[in-house]
Amino acid sequence: MKLPASKHRRLTTLLLASVLTTALGACGGDNGAKSDPNSVSVGYLNSVSLAPVFLAESIGCYRQQGLRVKLSAVQPADAVALVAEGKLDVYAGAPSAAVFNQVNSGAKLAVVAGLGTIATPAGEPAPVGVYVRKALVDSGQVTKPADLAGRRIGTIGDVGTAGSYQIARVLAAGGRTLKDVQLVTMSLADTVPALENGSVDAAFLTAPYTAQVEAAGTAKPVIDVKRVYGDDSLAGLVFGPSLLKNHRNTGAAFLKANACAAQRLQGDYRKDAEVVTSLAKGVDAPEQTIRNGALYAFDPKLTVNGETLERMQQIFLGYGGVLTYKSPIAVAKMTDDGLRQAAFGGQ
Repeated sequence: MKLPASKHRRLTTLLLASVLTTALGACGGDNGAKSDPNSVSVGYLNSVSLAPVFLAESIGCYRQQGLRVKLSAVQPADAVALVAEGKLDVYAGAPSAAVFNQVNSGAKLAVVAGLGTIATPAGEPAPVGVYVRKALVDSGQVTKPADLAGRRIGTIGDVGTAGSYQIARVLAAGGRTLKDVQLVTMSLADTVPALENGSVDAAFLTAPYTAQVEAAGTAKPVIDVKRVYGDDSLAGLVFGPSLLKNHRNTGAAFLKANACAAQRLQGDYRKDAEVVTSLAKGVDAPEQTIRNGALYAFDPKLTVNGETLERMQQIFLGYGGVLTYKSPIAVAKMTDDGLRQAAFGGQ
């Protein structure tokens, strides 16, 4: 029996998590030891916002740094736990309550780099957003963030994820909070059919899924999130104990490789055939979807946005029961800028 694509991806993710827990545990562990200091295991989320991670492999940036990188698609909650335990070296995704709680518990875990943002040129649509079923928009039932109250919104993970934070900021633009809506947990790939069949009223989407629903005409953004998010920067790299402690040179080399790829992504990378092919493979989407999708902006210096980390904590603390602590953790405690500075010669 052939499984539907979305179910196959979920099963693959579960199997990968199991394999990583056992196999990688043999060469890692929470003491940060590695049998091969030049090997780097990466768990990633399917999003174009993480483009440097995929592109660095295909254009040789990892090879230039002498690195052997293993990329595996994982769910965010699984990845954070595996990185904290030293069974994955890197999580390429976004900070979350899981990251904050691990840091608060004393885990050797840190946000070390920023990747894709929505700070693209004027006139370029945002590559992310809260999309509402077209029928609800056309009927006038949902035309602004305040109208989302009582609605079902699909997103990857529950309250505490980066997606829930971005939904919360959209809701705040209409005087609403996460307590006013029902979040429905699903994979990013499943949000598209969920919007089509009406099992959710809205969904938080990232590229390439934004392009898919726009091309199909099934959903529309409820607001221009460029006005809402401003300089927010969520996509990034989280390192675990191996690269933060025992193998910092490897960590710095990994960042150099991602900066190499980020440099290739300056301007309209949708016109670069090699980039399009790499990203389509990385996020499991047709090349046409990448070419027609919205742009992300990539800072070649991979700077971490500390203000975003502070805002995330405030929203999750305000919701209650998500974070294991009562007052925000200092940004310096959950980041390690030393590795990025080492990668760029102290800049």
